[in-house]
Amino acid sequence: MVTRSIPRQVASAVLLMVIAVSMLMQASPRARADTNPVAISMDTVTPATLTPQSTITIAGSIKNTSDTPISLVQVYLWHAGEPITTLSQFHSIASGPLTEPVGERVVERGAWQVITDTANPTLDPGETAAFSVSQSAATLGLTTPGAVYMLGVHVRGQPQGGVNQTVGRSRVLLPMPTASNSQAIVPVVSLTSRPSLVAPMVFRDDHLVEELRGRLRTLLDAARRTGASFVVDPALIDEITALAGDFTIQQQPSPSPAVPAAEIGTLATAWLDDFGQLAASGDGYRLPYGAPVTGGLTTADASVVLQRSRTALADTNPAAELPLALWPAGGAASAAQLSQNETSLSARLVLASNAESLTPRRTVGTTVIPYDPQLLQGLPQDGEQSTAQIRGRAASQLLLGGVSGQPQVVMLDTSESLERLRQASSNLLPSSLADLTAGAILAPVSFSAGTVVSGQELLSNVTASKEKFAFWSELTQSPLAGQRSARTLSRAMSSGWRSSDQAGKFLEDAVALLVGPSDNSGVILSISPSFVLPSEENTVPMTITNRLDETVHVQVTFISENPQRISVPDTKSFRVSPGSSATVTFNPVAHDNGATRITAQLRTLSGKPIGEPRSFTVEANSLGQVGWIIVIAAGALLLGSTALRIRQMQAQRRAGRASKKSSTIDEAQQAHE
Repeated sequence: MVTRSIPRQVASAVLLMVIAVSMLMQASPRARADTNPVAISMDTVTPATLTPQSTITIAGSIKNTSDTPISLVQVYLWHAGEPITTLSQFHSIASGPLTEPVGERVVERGAWQVITDTANPTLDPGETAAFSVSQSAATLGLTTPGAVYMLGVHVRGQPQGGVNQTVGRSRVLLPMPTASNSQAIVPVVSLTSRPSLVAPMVFRDDHLVEELRGRLRTLLDAARRTGASFVVDPALIDEITALAGDFTIQQQPSPSPAVPAAEIGTLATAWLDDFGQLAASGDGYRLPYGAPVTGGLTTADASVVLQRSRTALADTNPAAELPLALWPAGGAASAAQLSQNETSLSARLVLASNAESLTPRRTVGTTVIPYDPQLLQGLPQDGEQSTAQIRGRAASQLLLGGVSGQPQVVMLDTSESLERLRQASSNLLPSSLADLTAGAILAPVSFSAGTVVSGQELLSNVTASKEKFAFWSELTQSPLAGQRSARTLSRAMSSGWRSSDQAGKFLEDAVALLVGPSDNSGVILSISPSFVLPSEENTVPMTITNRLDETVHVQVTFISENPQRISVPDTKSFRVSPGSSATVTFNPVAHDNGATRITAQLRTLSGKPIGEPRSFTVEANSLGQVGWIIVIAAGALLLGSTALRIRQMQAQRRAGRASKKSSTIDEAQQAHE
């Protein structure tokens, strides 16, 4: 960054020449609004709040963000002129384009600065230059207490090959309070986080651990210390409760975790204790379990999602006794969502960023509380916002809220938002959501065409998985299965997901823990590949292994390729404990001799198949006990016949040997004679 200066006499001459050229050549100010080749950074704006006696100074830097050199570069202090005295006027101006209001550039001494000169004729692409412009509030006519003024900086210059024009604009809002003015505010701390609990005591990752020591601890302390209203996702409470116990994490933590494993339980328990105190004494509301996204869903689908969130919430959850509030994902609500709430949940209030009324309105039993999501964002249409611009916007809006008696709701869900509010606060007059609800008028509610975050992609994930959860519920026959399924599916619809793909991977892990991965069932049937039946009625063993974390209730059915030869009745139901195996039996019946192929299928009690079927061969070599006697008798006869034949052959051999011996003796005697 470089700062340039030139002698005052030369600067004055250059300024007069530039003004003359500008009067002749410049187009309408609005015509150039879409081209800003120079970015402006307001590093400091003083004072933070105005008085009629203030001297206003804006200092910072400019940068040529185009690919063209710019000559005749000057920075001007600019102001809109008229004071802003009402919230409706404020919102109109703050949300308007960068070129409105037109206002005027200040050409008084000290209120402008020449950047390029004969020694440095151009601001080249990527080059920066420092500036500082000042003027008194009285000179600018900024003298109305209890009002807000818009000021800023204009940069004039001539891009190479172009004409002299406004090449950069940036604005800032500054309040001018009186001693009696206060900032009317309703701070609302949001205690939510992206889901991670894929099964009881099993986390997908460890991001919540770090948040417990950082963001979530900071937000909870702020709610307790300031008495702010708060909203909480009951699913978050369940997850932190799991962290206080004997949990496991699927993904390996970082080599140097922010929180040592031995300290996690203590950290979680302390947070839960402090939340319990806040819930008992503060102005708190619970969100639907998992803070599900319902925008863009049909009435029927939204009703199912919201009803599931009710099933997911256990009576023992510390948030269960809090009144219900809705905070749509992204803040933008719709008439359809309001209708869905009234028919499905009857929430006490709805926080909406696009309510057309600036004051709370009540319809049937629900109060719609408007809030401005830009309150702590400065004027984003001006480009990257400095601390001074963010602080000025917040302080100005809060001041006008106090003047008009309309407290401004501020949603606080990050440590950064807390810090921005602290910087903007001077004379706070805090109120609560309960106060706004009590003072709401009974009147129709309408919403502007805000961008409603759609839950369709998240619902597609859930639709693809819910049959597996229903299957698991039937498999386990657990009275808590429905609630566990509702909790996981509600988390899968959470507004905390950065993408539907991220939510889909969460569901994949949850399903794998419930019923096993898609290519490997968590309940397995093992059986020998072949058997030989010794009798007509038999008892044969098989093994059922349960790798899941819940007891399962199963049965086994059989199909015989030749039931006239061998049939196998289906079994009764078996109960297998989690993480164990059970050896059970089945009873094949032989009707005829021979081998038959049998297929066994493990099933739920209603007949849904579990895993792959198992095939084996059964061979029957008898027709019962009588058959066995016949076989034995036949065998005995065969053995007797064989023994007799062997004795006969042995006798013949002995007779032959005796005859041969006698003949040999006779021959010897004859030779002797």
